[in-house]
Amino acid sequence: TTSATPTTTGSSEDTTTTTAPTTTTVPPGTVDPTAPLAPVGVGPVEIGASLHDLEAAGFTVSIEQSTFDASGGTCYDARVSGALDLSLRVRAAVPGESVADPLDGVIAVVDIRSEFPTDRQTDTGIGLGTPQDRVPSTYAGNVEERPHPFIPGGTVYIAPAGGEFGLATAFYTDGAVVDGIAVGAEDLVRFVNGCV
Repeated sequence: TTSATPTTTGSSEDTTTTTAPTTTTVPPGTVDPTAPLAPVGVGPVEIGASLHDLEAAGFTVSIEQSTFDASGGTCYDARVSGALDLSLRVRAAVPGESVADPLDGVIAVVDIRSEFPTDRQTDTGIGLGTPQDRVPSTYAGNVEERPHPFIPGGTVYIAPAGGEFGLATAFYTDGAVVDGIAVGAEDLVRFVNGCV
């Protein structure tokens, strides 16, 4: 992190002070903890990027081998060092096909959950612990609402991002507050428990 440093030029009678903008730099293999979740991902963790791309950017990728094995390499979970609040859902570059090497998969979903506490928010300012009523008011006219399949009284809200890529943001609630947020492929974010 660098901070602004004032620079003074001119004589004592004619002084001009300029301030350089403040910039934040994060080391390779990390995600700025203030970077917001957006339908396209968060910081350098982008929807559609391969896990090889993440490794090349300095991240250490950890595959949840049980989900890889259970799916036959079609859809599985991963985590990355430098962003321990994020969980990744990964699939083959061609949905429905499988990969033999888990690192050949591409990021389909990035999510945050209450079991990994974080202050990270979406690009619309909604984070874990936000009252669930704020979701439909924030996405008025562009949100699908349905009951949470596992939490009585809970709700799943899906806000399509539009565009040709089929991206969306999903909010999972416990009946009172948001307790999970997923961004990425609309066909996957709508499922609370992972891959279809």
